[in-house]
Amino acid sequence: MTFKQLFYDWNGLNVAWFEAINHATPDWLAPLAQVGSTLGSYWGGPFLLTALLFWSWRLNAATQPETSALVVRTQAQRFALGFAWTWLAVALLKLLVDFPRPVVTLHGMVRIIGKPELQYSFPSGHAAYSMLVAVTLWPLVARRFRALLAAWLVWVGWSRIAVGAHFPADIFAGFLIGGLSAGVARFSLMKP
Repeated sequence: MTFKQLFYDWNGLNVAWFEAINHATPDWLAPLAQVGSTLGSYWGGPFLLTALLFWSWRLNAATQPETSALVVRTQAQRFALGFAWTWLAVALLKLLVDFPRPVVTLHGMVRIIGKPELQYSFPSGHAAYSMLVAVTLWPLVARRFRALLAAWLVWVGWSRIAVGAHFPADIFAGFLIGGLSAGVARFSLMKP
């Protein structure tokens, strides 16, 4: 059994889950899938991060103005370092592994929403970035809103499969990389 068969193919489940999600997405959800992909991308994400950081800072500033700015600044530094780690890990893995996208692997059996992507399926950069954003924002967001961060992660992961860009294994690997990068950034910037 090869590495790919064990950790990527999952004895056929990776393709089966992809097909179940991709083919079950109705036409009326296509715009929602495209928006989820955009918000989870490295390019669309900074706008979301900026808005959520500002919003979190405003909520914290009302109760503890002297500590909220420090907390936001610390999380922003962690995000910047985590972003560098995430980008580097995803870029290197994409180049080293070079797994094809579903549209190439499944030869026309994929429902594509938007522009088709052909190369570098593993890992999902969108999933990695969205996990980094969620982990960074987690301590800044009030507990009652943390479910929204989790829902956003699910939305981004679902959207990448729904638009035909990634297999579930790509999404899970991206989430893992984003979470680990956030953890490394947190550990690296801890005060002695």
